[in-house]
Amino acid sequence: MSTHSRPIPESIAIPDRRAIVAAGIGNCLELFDLTVFGFFAVVIGNQFFPSTDPLTSILGSFATFAIGFLMRPAGALILASIGDRHGRKALLTITMSLMGCASLGIALVPNYAQIGIAAPLLLILFRLVQGFAAGGEWGGAVTMMVEHAPPSRRGFIGSFQQVGFGLGILAGTLCAALINLGLTDAARLSWGWRLPFLLGALVAPVALYIRKNVDESPEFKQIAAAGHRPRTPVRDAFAHHWRAILAVIGIGTAGTAAGYISSQFMSSFAVKSLGIPLGRVSLVISLASVLQVILIPFWGWLSDRVGGLVIIGGAALAYTLLIYPLFNMLIHSPGVATLAGVVCVSAVLVSASFGPLPALISAFFPIEIRTTAISIGYNFAAAIFGGFAPFVGTWLVRATGDLIAPTYYAIGCGIISTVAALTVALYMKRQASYALSVG
Repeated sequence: MSTHSRPIPESIAIPDRRAIVAAGIGNCLELFDLTVFGFFAVVIGNQFFPSTDPLTSILGSFATFAIGFLMRPAGALILASIGDRHGRKALLTITMSLMGCASLGIALVPNYAQIGIAAPLLLILFRLVQGFAAGGEWGGAVTMMVEHAPPSRRGFIGSFQQVGFGLGILAGTLCAALINLGLTDAARLSWGWRLPFLLGALVAPVALYIRKNVDESPEFKQIAAAGHRPRTPVRDAFAHHWRAILAVIGIGTAGTAAGYISSQFMSSFAVKSLGIPLGRVSLVISLASVLQVILIPFWGWLSDRVGGLVIIGGAALAYTLLIYPLFNMLIHSPGVATLAGVVCVSAVLVSASFGPLPALISAFFPIEIRTTAISIGYNFAAAIFGGFAPFVGTWLVRATGDLIAPTYYAIGCGIISTVAALTVALYMKRQASYALSVG
């Protein structure tokens, strides 16, 4: 793991609010689309994967949701290197353009009754484009944001990239709630579910304008001026930093899985399996999203003082220990109060996993290959463990007939992150001891 990132002096590294907004808006837009997709999974399943078994239609919808995540590693491998070779700003312009086009495609694609098998294939194609763009977006936004911040405030400033996660969930949940409350069932099923994706497509040009008018990362400008831009950042990342990439995957596993379980999966599970009214589910998840948005900067701020690894490791351990009893309580006493308890506890732990993450993993890598390396690590975690969480959770319920079964997957993800955080902490302790002994 890198110890030679060569940050610019703190006295001249003044955080730019425009850079924070420009970087964070992409994550917000992505999670807005994904949250809406989760809330309308039943509708989308019926529109594009018609079946006599409702659960089969939902599985088809969640499989489409998940398949976009398979493209995130490809986006990390292909797009993220642009951020290291040509600049963070150039990368973020490309990814936002792709995300806007994909959102528009989902909003306009005809359903199965209109064009047959071409409908789900086009829907999958647009989700693949979304996933591909997101694979480069996250790492580019993180490096842009962190590198605009003073070293002593990178936990706090970097956390605003993950605030976009909570804001996207909140905006998507509220938008879905308004559509469900304001439209008749017929209108919602026919065209109402498309409105949020159209809104997402309209936001993209605004985001592009904001990004066009923000300065490039100071640290990238510094290495570019010195002629240190890498020719092969992907090869360099794997050749010299593969252990750190594995650490990013491990550390990011619990937070990404828990985030999608408590929002996208829960929005369907609470309605279909527990019988809680959709409007109340939307309200509860909205409140949990607000809590998450508030707490992410707090955990980022705290990480500047106590270290991000302590917070993320503690959150992963707590999630591993608590998720089974929380789900068990919800299943045996289904209702708004117990649902609120489960998703709010999850929001606290997810925010603790997310807040310190950008600054922590950025410090693992040198500037020259930072965007590529963190993109590869985080997007593999998101693809393998996060994006498939709603599908796996739904499939486990169907395969076992046991409503508690999704927690087994969640516990496994929590164990991975706990062990990864502990392993990295021990490695860093040994490195520090060695440095003292030779110093």
